[in-house]
Amino acid sequence: PLAFSKLVEKSNKKLKSDSKDMVEKELTSNALALVIKGYMNLSISNCDKTKIDITKPKLSKLGYYQASEIKSNWVISANHNIVSLNDFEKAVCQYLDGKHTNNDIIKNITKDIKSSKFKLNRDGKQITDDKEINEIVTKQVDAAINKLHDQAALV
Repeated sequence: PLAFSKLVEKSNKKLKSDSKDMVEKELTSNALALVIKGYMNLSISNCDKTKIDITKPKLSKLGYYQASEIKSNWVISANHNIVSLNDFEKAVCQYLDGKHTNNDIIKNITKDIKSSKFKLNRDGKQITDDKEINEIVTKQVDAAINKLHDQAALV
């Protein structure tokens, strides 16, 4: 988490701007676009993510219910923000119960793909090569867990 004043300060240094007010005005006017595009999250409360064990990632009970039982395209984070989910991230969420390691999740998702529970496609063609499936699943599982962690959806 980064306070808005710190964000303005860092942006001002990065842009080597003489006008801190101009940087603040630009950030304020573009904040909604940055949030919508996923570059920035807003919260009125601070969540200490350093205490979260991501070796066995776990969604909150509500988040797990939202992802697995009602099949929603989003979960609520610890900061009460909506975290949108794509189809792959929803599949990963099924295993975010605090009992599975990242490797377990990768194995389970790979097994789901091989059993045709869902398909992995690239450029409109189904991927069937085991090595390619494993590379993609590993990369995407890590990305999904990092996204959920960054957006305070893991507990």
